[in-house]
Amino acid sequence: MAEACHHHHPTTELSKAERFKATHLAARHGNYHQYYSKFRAPTVPDERLSILPSDILRNARVIDLGCNAGKLTYEAIAHCGAAASVGVDIDPWLVEQAKATYPDGPCTFEHFDFVDASAYTGTALGKFDVVLLLSVTKWIHLNNGDSGIL
Repeated sequence: MAEACHHHHPTTELSKAERFKATHLAARHGNYHQYYSKFRAPTVPDERLSILPSDILRNARVIDLGCNAGKLTYEAIAHCGAAASVGVDIDPWLVEQAKATYPDGPCTFEHFDFVDASAYTGTALGKFDVVLLLSVTKWIHLNNGDSGIL
């Protein structure tokens, strides 16, 4: 009778500690890849928009720093009447996801580290009426300290 093979393969399975470390290193800037499904209730529009004065986004040019997958960037136009909205994120995968989710929309997305002033190119150059920086400052401080916040 053949014996069933139930032994563990440590080379193919990560321990809980290793998975935690890998996940948190990948998201050390707060760039969670399932932010709207795992970390924040996927309400439409994002409940944080309702905290803003009701007319602040209307007809405004908006830049959303730390846009993640672009949901709030898009909703600034779709639900709040912004004239234009640019989403910026440090994570190229999230920027590609945002572009794929809102391909022909009125908003645009750019990949760069907005803490690094030398990175400013493209659409993000220019003037904006509103800067959204939501759920981001703690990550800037964590990774760049006081100088990053400044």
